[in-house]
Amino acid sequence: MFCLMPFGAGYRKRRKSRLRTMATLREDHSSLNRSYADPQHTAALTLELGPAARTSPEGVVLQLSLDPRAKVTGVRCEWADGEAEELVPTSLDGEHGYHLWRQEGIPMVRATVARPPGPGENRVVVEYDAPFRPHVHPR
Repeated sequence: MFCLMPFGAGYRKRRKSRLRTMATLREDHSSLNRSYADPQHTAALTLELGPAARTSPEGVVLQLSLDPRAKVTGVRCEWADGEAEELVPTSLDGEHGYHLWRQEGIPMVRATVARPPGPGENRVVVEYDAPFRPHVHPR
């Protein structure tokens, strides 16, 4: 499971972010995808914005779940402009960083990036250790 959530530390800021995010997604065939089969125990969420996207939110919040046996070892963002940054642990409502918790035994990761995504592929990458081999592509 994965999702894109509104950015901000208050109702008004999140509402503004929700409106800007929806406008961005509608403007130019933008999409949000998760990497298939988590190669090398790396889960990647990719927010792809088209070149014609004129509106951009101030930041993004991406959330995903992992296999219950996974132990997160790092979270980073890789933005379309080439900037990459290791995110640091923060509170659930933190403005920049990541938060880990378990929901009914399932590890959840919420990454908050306090910078606007640009046209191209903007990624949040979650690295984890697990006592199993990553899935393989079906034939």
